[in-house]
Amino acid sequence: MDNATSAAIVVAGTAAVLAPIPTKAVRDLTGNLALPEPAPAPEPEPTPVLTYDNHGSYWGASTIDNVEIDIDQAQLFGQRVDEWHVTDRHGQPLRIVRLADPDFLDTICVIPA
Repeated sequence: MDNATSAAIVVAGTAAVLAPIPTKAVRDLTGNLALPEPAPAPEPEPTPVLTYDNHGSYWGASTIDNVEIDIDQAQLFGQRVDEWHVTDRHGQPLRIVRLADPDFLDTICVIPA
């Protein structure tokens, strides 16, 4: 066998190994066509809400739902709730909410709108 024939056999064998397997050829042990299960769609990440104190120190992140609950509770307990709607430097609307706490530091939430 010459080099050209050997190279042709190697190329043909490689192509056969790397070729996609047709779906009809994939069968489970019972002879039924085995199709892969589609992957479930990933859950969307909740939009983070950044929280600060009235000195500008970062306290952490929360979710919009949790912040809405905090706002409702603050209003229920008679705390002052101030709210502003602004636009950041990239043109994204933001909702700023300050929950005044006379006994401790205020909580300021930056909520993407």
